[in-house]
Amino acid sequence: MKKILFVLIIVGILHAEERREFVKEQVLENNEFVTNPTTRAYKFSKMAISPFAFFRATAHLYYKDIELHNVAIPHEWRLTSGINTWIQGDSHIQNIGFFDVDGEIHWDVNDFDEGYIAPFYWDLIRYMASVHLICSEIPALEENEVDDLVYDFAVEYQKHLEKVAKDQREVSTVWTDKNTSGEILKKIGKLKKKKNSSSLLDKWTSYGAFDFENEKLRRLTVDEQQILTEIWHQYLKHHAKNKHHFKAKDMAVRLKSGLGSLGVYKYYVLADGPTTSNNDDFMFEVKEQRLPAMLKSALADEIDNYHALFSHHGHRVFVAQQALLNRNQDSYANHAKVENVSYTISRMSPWEGGFDSGNIDDLDELRDVVLSSAKILAYAHSRGDKDFANFCDYSFEHNAVAAIKKWSKTKTTLCELAKDYALQIGEDYKLFVELVNNGEIK
Repeated sequence: MKKILFVLIIVGILHAEERREFVKEQVLENNEFVTNPTTRAYKFSKMAISPFAFFRATAHLYYKDIELHNVAIPHEWRLTSGINTWIQGDSHIQNIGFFDVDGEIHWDVNDFDEGYIAPFYWDLIRYMASVHLICSEIPALEENEVDDLVYDFAVEYQKHLEKVAKDQREVSTVWTDKNTSGEILKKIGKLKKKKNSSSLLDKWTSYGAFDFENEKLRRLTVDEQQILTEIWHQYLKHHAKNKHHFKAKDMAVRLKSGLGSLGVYKYYVLADGPTTSNNDDFMFEVKEQRLPAMLKSALADEIDNYHALFSHHGHRVFVAQQALLNRNQDSYANHAKVENVSYTISRMSPWEGGFDSGNIDDLDELRDVVLSSAKILAYAHSRGDKDFANFCDYSFEHNAVAAIKKWSKTKTTLCELAKDYALQIGEDYKLFVELVNNGEIK
């Protein structure tokens, strides 16, 4: 594997005091929507657990740094046309995971809240930085091993882009126990044994209603009940198979969920399945959606085009899911807007989940996850071009492969940018913890 000499190439606001104020300003500004003091305190305490946790909750910081050229993306890259596609936007090692399509477990991108049309390398730098950060939580790994793994991720991404450009099978390909191996296949097997639709219902419900003894649920207020009832009314217009199917049996507020999105409105709906039995009920998540972080900074000049393309933020997230998964999207997914707030509606999967440092014991296991993720992103990015709709009228994979080969030391530069950003996040995390402890962020 190629050895890489890393050189610090993050520029601009590296002066400690200036960066401290920058981090404070960005965190406070991008969490203004979290108005409940208890929720704010809980969110900031979760962000303070580790540099990786802080990173997960600060996609806004990443895109602000891109806007300000603090992430020194080469000028040639920024001038290259035809390499934008639908990207995940908040790409990291835990945002590729498992879910089911009609009971079959899939391994693919699984978070679309920040999805939009942008340069593919934004996803790559962010994912590769996340590998460095999560590896800091796995003490058995050596720095040079992680450096080599991140480089191999870039190699694997290019390899699968080239494969897609040749065989054009990105739309029809899904990743299941039939074509995965190693840790991915092993994890699918474990999920099959441990979880099913009944286990999901057992976790959250009791006798056909939500179990409010669960501290992560609470009952709706009268106002919340009215809003969620209207959301569900809009949903049923599109998805009701008959008068009984999907009828809401109970509704709840979901508490303490997520990290970056912690503080948005999030509800659960328990709905009747095909029969009147409680055993085949469906659970749905109704989640508030907001303007993606990149539209507030790195792509702020595209805001008018954004509003012309999408009726609301939930619509954009719904389209992002369709683009990145294409024909493999959740057939139950939809979106709604009530009282000027946007939402997505999605069926909850018993097999939803992914990998974290607690699931990974050694380099071989991590390698399986990271290299498989490179393949996942290559296919997802390739689905989001002309194969999907009119957002991109070109073949992304052909253009991206040509650019990667043309640019000077593309994979090495990606690695340098990712590692340096991970190092910067490590410093930002220390500043954040200090600001929280001093009461300047609360």
